Amino acid sequence: MATRTNKPVTGPVTGSVTGAPTVASSVSPAGEAFPLPAPEDYAAEFRRTQQLAEQARAEGKEVVVVMGVGFVGAVMAAIVADTVDKKGRPSKFVIGCQRPSPRSYWKIPLLNRGEAPVKAEDPEVDVLIRRCVNDKKTLIATYNSDCLKLADCVVVDVQCDYTKRELGHMVTGEADMAALEATMRTIGDNIPPKCLVLIETTVAPGTTEFVAWPILKKAFATRGIKSTPLLAHSFERVMP
Repeated sequence: MATRTNKPVTGPVTGSVTGAPTVASSVSPAGEAFPLPAPEDYAAEFRRTQQLAEQARAEGKEVVVVMGVGFVGAVMAAIVADTVDKKGRPSKFVIGCQRPSPRSYWKIPLLNRGEAPVKAEDPEVDVLIRRCVNDKKTLIATYNSDCLKLADCVVVDVQCDYTKRELGHMVTGEADMAALEATMRTIGDNIPPKCLVLIETTVAPGTTEFVAWPILKKAFATRGIKSTPLLAHSFERVMP
């Protein structure tokens, strides 16, 4: 029986007889294909993440989860992972979390081998990510959102697109908050009560108070948590 591997393969993933796909995959812009994780892979992936996070915490590091490793999230994750304390020692361990969709999963294995999943004008981005992943060991990526259970702080960098219906008539458009709302529900269902949640995504006025805040409060109430969720909006400060 064939064994499953998370090693990258190049070209399409097809069957040997019919040519039909046998394993769903995610293809990077460079054409490298990565098999999507199967349900049975999740437990082992969380154990891997948990072991690294607990080791980092034992070393005095805070654990930060960055939700979304796109052109903003990947850079922000690296910046946080490069943080040092007053003695020059790494002070943060960062977990970049991305949905394992065919469109986006490829970012995870790329990050885990120290390669930037985004192209930036600043040449330091590639150097920064490579240093944090391969040298400092302060940055990893995962597809398992259970990593939120390990977080001292969560930074939200998921998309919140604005759709314009007509050129020159912005008032006819609307913000698509589906991804943000789904992410906030996942966060509320998993984070420790004292975890700080920072929304860095560019959102419409009132989103933090009237969309994200009620979602977190409802999730905490469902879990029987009586403390108030720690939530703030901190607009993105990195230029991709």
